[in-house]
Amino acid sequence: MNKKICAVLAVILICSTAFAGCGSEKADAKDLKVYSFSGGDDYITVSNGVIVLSDGYNALYFGDLKADEEHFSDITSLTKTFYVYKDGEKQTLSQNSVTDTTGGTIKVGGEMGKMWGEAGILGRTVPEDVENNLFFQLETTDKEGNVQNYQLQMKVVEVTEDTKA
Repeated sequence: MNKKICAVLAVILICSTAFAGCGSEKADAKDLKVYSFSGGDDYITVSNGVIVLSDGYNALYFGDLKADEEHFSDITSLTKTFYVYKDGEKQTLSQNSVTDTTGGTIKVGGEMGKMWGEAGILGRTVPEDVENNLFFQLETTDKEGNVQNYQLQMKVVEVTEDTKA
């Protein structure tokens, strides 16, 4: 558990340091928002997710997916999606699909990756969208062709202080 907390804090520190010099003008510290997120149910758990929002640069570390190996033992295809609801519409932040065409199966769990760049990646996403409306969806297909959907609402916690007060 301590290793996970250290990893999340290291990502936050690295991102904060990297974002300090981005753009032609330095961003005010109050414009930087850092969030951690997690969520889970009986079959899947997302942990160690980090979102960094700033005026000029954004980053997402999607964290780790843990899955009940027995429940997901014969998966041949899966799609992982992170999204928010904004103005009543689902807006996809990231989607990744994998299909095994060799007759084998796919491991569902593991590190889910990251993305970063100019604010365009999450440019339409504001802190209010992230705090209450971040979701993860896992869609799986097994060897018999049965499709299952699992949806989690992420618990999002702001790590930075609100300096606008």
